[in-house]
Amino acid sequence: MPLPFGSFMEERDRCRDRNYVSQDTIIREGYFCNTDRRWDFTSQEQEYEVSLAPRFRREAIETVLAQRMSGSARHSEKPGTSGTYPILRAAIQGKRALKKHLRTMPFSGRKTYRAVMRKEVLANAVPKVAKRLWKKPRCKSLRRLHARIMRYFDPFSERKLEFHSVQIACDLHCLSLMDVKDASDCPLATGSRRGLKWVRSQIPGATVASLAKMFGRPAHSIQTSLCEYDKYRHWTTKPETMRKRRQ
Repeated sequence: MPLPFGSFMEERDRCRDRNYVSQDTIIREGYFCNTDRRWDFTSQEQEYEVSLAPRFRREAIETVLAQRMSGSARHSEKPGTSGTYPILRAAIQGKRALKKHLRTMPFSGRKTYRAVMRKEVLANAVPKVAKRLWKKPRCKSLRRLHARIMRYFDPFSERKLEFHSVQIACDLHCLSLMDVKDASDCPLATGSRRGLKWVRSQIPGATVASLAKMFGRPAHSIQTSLCEYDKYRHWTTKPETMRKRRQ
């Protein structure tokens, strides 16, 4: 029997201890992100580097945009080029240095994130979008911030950048780069919407805000967990897809 949503989150949390071996086969063998985005390597890297440069808010926003729009920011995937440190340092040197860095930075194609536009377009888009966000540091909710980011990127992309914009909105909130009045109104992307459908079969009428209150977790953590829960339930019902992914 698959675990209910709350138990899934608790079991995933236990797995942060590398000595712990889950008895749930899917959780033990499948790939899942942390239930709290702040525990991920990329988020911790962002938090550390941004804390060292508190005066450079616009440059920090540029760094978040560049990381999320170009793919995963993990140093382990593209050593020394696509992590927080080199992007932020290039941004601090000025627009010309940032654009040059983005045009030559290798894109990542692993796991969840994928590049969503050509390097030349990204190099042009990031400073302009970051400047608009920097000039409006306050937003009523995460949902409205998400919509604002998508709208600002519209001229540079042929499709709505829904998923990446959710991650950017949560990053900017968690790093205190944007003043979000209502962080409980968190937007959902495709995976988290599917996860919420699974949860509503257990908890009728559930919303991100109600689940955050029920489980005592930030709304952005619930959004991440819903996306991971969708993977879990999909692999529970169709384990052959997990085996293909691992291959």
